[in-house]
Amino acid sequence: MISAAATAGAVTGFGIRHGDWLGPFVSLGTQVMRGFGVTEAPQSIPSLAGVAAHVGWMVLWGIAFATMATKRTPLIAALMALLVGTGAALIARFLIPAATGAVRFAGLPGTQVLLCVVLMTMGFMTGRVLATTD
Repeated sequence: MISAAATAGAVTGFGIRHGDWLGPFVSLGTQVMRGFGVTEAPQSIPSLAGVAAHVGWMVLWGIAFATMATKRTPLIAALMALLVGTGAALIARFLIPAATGAVRFAGLPGTQVLLCVVLMTMGFMTGRVLATTD
């Protein structure tokens, strides 16, 4: 959830910079809804669908990271976080274009995409630190 919040915050900021703070999520939601055959919906539905898809995507990768990084040293966990973040970006980019959503469909430049991956990776590590009980 930390990665979801961090990346959603960044994407919202990028949207504001481009003059449309909800645009990236509306774009993602529209793509997801088209995948389910929904082409006409009230104005707020695509943005809600986009936020839900973004959070779902981040939670999926958070679970993948938690599975891989359990009981690892902090250095190995950081490498796993970077691997999962990069893997998520590549899979979204090449295999599931709608999954990249807010980044791809907003037409964000490469540096902004890189920042989102870095924020996702840092979110994984922050969640790991917060979840540590030993």
